[in-house]
Amino acid sequence: MIDKAAQHNDQTLLAAALKHFAAAVQLQPRAADFRNDYAMALGAAGQNDDSLAQLEAGFQADLNHLGVSFNLTNAYAHRQRWAEALAVARHALSLAQAEGNTEMIDRINDQLRALNEILNSDSSPTPSQPDRPAVKSSRP
Repeated sequence: MIDKAAQHNDQTLLAAALKHFAAAVQLQPRAADFRNDYAMALGAAGQNDDSLAQLEAGFQADLNHLGVSFNLTNAYAHRQRWAEALAVARHALSLAQAEGNTEMIDRINDQLRALNEILNSDSSPTPSQPDRPAVKSSRP
């Protein structure tokens, strides 16, 4: 739903997604999947601070949620919070390795290479567009 709304710049569909995910988070505040989905919808709506808050809450609710960890890494990197991004990326890599998720291992290794280049350089770069979100949840 979020991808479709973003692709077509459909504000009505995006508003419906936001309402849906907000209700889901309110019903189950410890469900990291719901927080991750809500964060992606908020980000698509340009509500980046709220998106970050949802990712951080999702990470605290479930430290073993790979999608939340991956997306939180991107959110921190986009805000030039390099040390936090690096720590969460390392955590995400350990989760992906434990799951044997080779696609995510490759994507997280890319994140780690980029973060290490930034941390080892003398200049502070401007944030780039965050990587595409992690694998979507299994819910329709």
